[in-house]
Amino acid sequence: MMEDPFSDCDVEEERSPSAGGRAPARFSSSFGPARFFPGVPRRAVRQVEQCLLPPASANDGCRDTAVLPPAGSAGQHLQEGHLEMLSQQRGVEQGGEIGGVQGAAGPRPASSQQEDGDSLSEGRAPSEPTSGVWVIDGEVVRFAQDERKEEKEEENEEKKEEKEESIEEMKERMNELKEKIARAIREKERQRKPCPRVIPVDPEVVEKMLGHVNPRKGHIDATPEEVLAGSHEGGKKEEFGRFLECDVFKYNVKVPKGRKKMKCRWVLTWKMKEGKRVAKARLVVKGFQDDRKELKTFSGTAEWWTVLLVLSFAATKGWSCAKSDVRTAFLTAPISDEVYVELPTDLPSGLPEFVKPGMAVRLNRAMYGLADAPRLFSDSFRKIVSELGWKEETESIFLLHDSQTKEVKAVMVRHVDDILIFAADPLSHFSPIQSRLKMDEPEELQKDEVMTYIGMQLRKTEKGFEISQEDYLKSVQIDETKLKGGKLDQRVTERPEEEEIDEKYVPLMQKIMGVAGWVARTSPSIAFLFGELSRWSQKPSAEKVEAALRLLCYAQSIERPLCFTGVSDPKIVVYHDGSYSLQRCEGRSGYEVYLVDKKVQVGQHDETNLFAWRSARVKRKLNSSTSSELVAGNEAVKKAFAWKRMAEALWQRKIEIEFVTDSGPLMEQLESGQTKSEPALEGLLKYVRQELRALRARVFWCQTDKMKADRQTKLKLERVKGDAPVSPETKKESKKEGARRQKIDFSKRAVMRGC
Repeated sequence: MMEDPFSDCDVEEERSPSAGGRAPARFSSSFGPARFFPGVPRRAVRQVEQCLLPPASANDGCRDTAVLPPAGSAGQHLQEGHLEMLSQQRGVEQGGEIGGVQGAAGPRPASSQQEDGDSLSEGRAPSEPTSGVWVIDGEVVRFAQDERKEEKEEENEEKKEEKEESIEEMKERMNELKEKIARAIREKERQRKPCPRVIPVDPEVVEKMLGHVNPRKGHIDATPEEVLAGSHEGGKKEEFGRFLECDVFKYNVKVPKGRKKMKCRWVLTWKMKEGKRVAKARLVVKGFQDDRKELKTFSGTAEWWTVLLVLSFAATKGWSCAKSDVRTAFLTAPISDEVYVELPTDLPSGLPEFVKPGMAVRLNRAMYGLADAPRLFSDSFRKIVSELGWKEETESIFLLHDSQTKEVKAVMVRHVDDILIFAADPLSHFSPIQSRLKMDEPEELQKDEVMTYIGMQLRKTEKGFEISQEDYLKSVQIDETKLKGGKLDQRVTERPEEEEIDEKYVPLMQKIMGVAGWVARTSPSIAFLFGELSRWSQKPSAEKVEAALRLLCYAQSIERPLCFTGVSDPKIVVYHDGSYSLQRCEGRSGYEVYLVDKKVQVGQHDETNLFAWRSARVKRKLNSSTSSELVAGNEAVKKAFAWKRMAEALWQRKIEIEFVTDSGPLMEQLESGQTKSEPALEGLLKYVRQELRALRARVFWCQTDKMKADRQTKLKLERVKGDAPVSPETKKESKKEGARRQKIDFSKRAVMRGC
């Protein structure tokens, strides 16, 4: 008979004095499935799990059975009372005799028994122990499984928290390492760079610059002693007389409840006129006390390029010009809002009886100091001149057309209250305006004479006009020998060190930049330096301040007038250029715009009729010099519509426009419509091509030495664009690229379909 492989199962009770009335049970077996019937304590089940082998060959078909995890060593103690176990022999039918503790879980096929017997008869142990299947209560099983699941989840959560903590700790260590590296780099850079400059700007230079006064105005504040002595009583009486004449105030009014009165004050100065001091008084209101809501204050002036373009047109027509200014301009503008002011207590003597010091009055017209006074005057002036036949073509530029030929017969330029008229007989066009506004006697500019207009010198020459700021630059007195630093070299574009920044220089830097910005209107050569230095107006260093002072000295040394001559058959030529810094991944864009004759080829003209220019830093980060060239072209294209429209309004004909670049790769991009160096700019490229077609423009390539906008993107001290010189091979390649694409005509339909 075959030996039963489960015959080594045994259960025995152990008596222990500490166990009380219940004896612990010991279960021991090498292998063997067995059944625990309902009623077995849960703790005993949990301990039995540690005794069983892996469920590789567990029997199926048993109700409420549970296959338990791998067993530990046989003979584990079950410490919960008497453990009852019954074993059924294999092959016994339901309801049959129950054998000893060596039975199997149910009927077993003969073939399976034979295989087991053969294996054991040869004295070999089974390849793996037989799995144990413990038949226990289903609720007990689910409870044990849920508890194991919770323990596993808790274990996973702990591992996850430990992992997150380790990650955070690693991040902290990485940040500390980065900070150490950054500190080391800064320390190395500090050792490499020269020591920060702490030498202050010469006090005498600072005092002279801050005390600079525009010679056009020449106003000097009156001292309190002079005022107490009665030096300005006559000026006060004359000024208030203008208010009475213009009917500015409405007297004997009651201020509504909830409204505020604005107080008035006197501004007393001395003005130099023909070498003599003249007392000047002005009554102004404290506009910051205005309680009106949503106040519109914008009042524009003519863009400078429109004024210069008018000079070219006037030179073409052979016209002269005359100027005048509106007296008490703001006092002529009606005001519809209810505005209440309080007169000053120190009114001059000799006024009408109904005028009393400190009384409240309502404004019928605008007055000085009112926030919206410039806008009110601009609206009033537009209304008056439009009734006289003038048409405002663009901001503050008015055209007067011939009623029959529709040609332009006069052009008027307004700058606040300064009026300039260009025409064959400019004085005749002032007469109708003088009948509506109180104006000074017009002054006509004769040939080879100089007229001062908004602080600039306008001269009429045999060929046209010249405009300069010679007198204004002479008024700026700077002793360059007292400047210890601030040389105009590549360091101008570098950021100052934090240790060098001194906020006490902010007023001085703003004063210098204000002067330089006005000078740049007639000096295109300083536009680049002005743009770079103006970035540090709020964070100046002594080095930047002295560089700005040297900029004014440089402007004085190169000062020359802008010249404008007649062009009968004009076209607009736009030179646009871009520079690129590989170190900072930044660029600078610039352009210069000329009005030339159609017959003149690209680069074959001088600086005559230069009417627009620009130098600006590109605020976005770039990847190549070609990208900077594209951005510069975009800036020029956007403004080109206004240039073209204004020129066509003046000349009364279609004006061609040409764009010139020295970048061969940009020409390739404009022709193909694709940008490979920086795909993010492909949308911008499509926009530029679209606008070029709308302008019906032509694009030309030129060599770098003929690029007139070169000075708008870099210092002329630099040999090339960017931070490093271009090799001869690069220059040759650029010339080769441009030579293959010297011209792109966007007015042709083939190019229009090519986008």
